[in-house]
Amino acid sequence: VITLLTGAGEGTITDANWDLSAASTYTFEYSTKLTAELALPDVVSLEEDFAFNAWKVVASDSEGVAVGDILENLPLDFVGNVTLRACYVFAGENVNPWYPTFKLAVDDDEEEREVRVMQGEAEILVLNIVGNKVYPADYVDAESEGLSNGDYIVSSDVDEFDLTVAYEAPEQPALQVNVTDGNVFAIQANIPNASYFTVTVLREDNSIYRTEKTYTFAELEGGILEDGFIATSSEFIVEIYSLGMFQVVVKGFNPDFESEEQILPLEVTTTTALESQEWLASEDFLPEFGKVLILEGDTLTVNFEWPALLDATGYQLIIKKNNQAFGTYNGDEAFTLTQIDLGAGEYTWQTKATNADAAVFTSATQLFQVVDGTQKPVLETVAARNDGNAVLTLAQPFEGNISYEIVHYIAAENRLSVPPVVVNVQNPVDEIDIDLVENAAAGDILLVRCSVNGVLVDQDYVIYMVQ
Repeated sequence: VITLLTGAGEGTITDANWDLSAASTYTFEYSTKLTAELALPDVVSLEEDFAFNAWKVVASDSEGVAVGDILENLPLDFVGNVTLRACYVFAGENVNPWYPTFKLAVDDDEEEREVRVMQGEAEILVLNIVGNKVYPADYVDAESEGLSNGDYIVSSDVDEFDLTVAYEAPEQPALQVNVTDGNVFAIQANIPNASYFTVTVLREDNSIYRTEKTYTFAELEGGILEDGFIATSSEFIVEIYSLGMFQVVVKGFNPDFESEEQILPLEVTTTTALESQEWLASEDFLPEFGKVLILEGDTLTVNFEWPALLDATGYQLIIKKNNQAFGTYNGDEAFTLTQIDLGAGEYTWQTKATNADAAVFTSATQLFQVVDGTQKPVLETVAARNDGNAVLTLAQPFEGNISYEIVHYIAAENRLSVPPVVVNVQNPVDEIDIDLVENAAAGDILLVRCSVNGVLVDQDYVIYMVQ
């Protein structure tokens, strides 16, 4: 018996030589051996975006046919029983070819499975999917930037096949201003064949006003489409806190290529920079107080950003690390953001703004941490529970014997709660409950010092504000 499986709801066979013996199952019966070459039929695909490609052997008791073979026919005098499964290829338009779309040779059973993409013996990435189809959104979920041009092997628990990835450079960006609100511009970037793009804002004399910033389509609003593909057109915002002519320079990228740049001229005739009291009270100083950033490698690139002060002529960014001076950075009226590489430690920072009258305005001090998650647990938040105790939320699980020494500062009464609390926990996963001596409330401070496997890793207490 020759058995053909077209896949549940995936395809049908119209060739009269084949009998429909069960749902999506067709058979051809013969007595001892084939008396003529048997051509395997085409399949009419029932899914618009996928087309029949080939027949793959999934079971065989014949010496001449092995599981995994791709067949177009069975020869004269063939003897044995063989089962073949229809294979389908994506036939629609893949606007994200570095994220190839394909279907495994198995029914859509809604089972979770791993799909591995290999080059030779090297594993390039692992996709976790449900069912039998892989779409660009699955690569985004796997935090993949996409595949380079080349040949690959796709392997799973139900299928294995060769895959070729081929694409070209992105087109030159098409830019359009959708909305203008004073000095804030909503700009549409349409860049076919691009997965991300960069934006730089220049002054009229070509000096840099805003340093290069990268936008990934998948991360922008509406970037992941309902059909599992990724948009190649999206809106981004440009804010300019100075008057005059500017140029927005945009360039598109995919994993292997970059586009020609496109320049969009903008004229700023009004600004929404903040008055001094609004500026001092603003919550748009980033990283904000209490932020915990996880270190990956020796250093982490941290974005510092603050609102513009009306009529400011310059800014000074002051950073301290572990209560010691770390760096001072100066800039003109456009200096409202910067990137700085930082190692592990506790940092404070503030900004001083100077206006045309030489008046100086100093922002509140912000405190944040850069934590090496391999050295100690990373505490993301500290919150008060309904019963007056506290809970520490971890950014990620940690393996080891952990001990916390905790001092509770009661903000409403401006005093410390005594004695300090010691908490021991092994291999914390997500949350650690803390039983305090006195009730905690939002706005209180916990001073926390951590030991791992009996070794003190925090020489000083780390400050956390209770939420």
